Amino acid sequence: MSHTDKAPHQPQRMCIGCRHSDDQVALIRLHVRAVSGTDTPSVHVDTGARAGGRGAWLHPNQDCFQRALKSRGFARAFRGQVDTTALAAEFTIACSATENVRDQHESGSKI
Repeated sequence: MSHTDKAPHQPQRMCIGCRHSDDQVALIRLHVRAVSGTDTPSVHVDTGARAGGRGAWLHPNQDCFQRALKSRGFARAFRGQVDTTALAAEFTIACSATENVRDQHESGSKI
C-alpha cells in the first residue's frame, strides 16, 4: 500500500457517557456558557464544534446522555458543577439532526 492509499486520519474523542473513543465526526460536541445571574455555567450543544473554551463529546444517543448524567460525566469533563437542564432538549434535537444526515449519507442522497 502506498502513502496515498492510506485512509485519512480521523481525530479521536472520548464520549463522556460510555467513555469509549470514537471518530470525532461520530460524536456531538458540548460546551459551557456562563449564565448571567448565576455562578453555575450552562452546558449547550456546539453545533459547529468550534465554540471556544472547554468542550466535551457525547455519542448521539440517549443512553450515553443518561450515563453521563448518572456518572457525573458533565462535572468531570467541565471540571466543576454545570447546569444541564437546557441541554436535554438541545441534545435530542441534535441527535435527530445527526440521524437525518447519516440516513441521507447512507442512502446516497446529496445534502
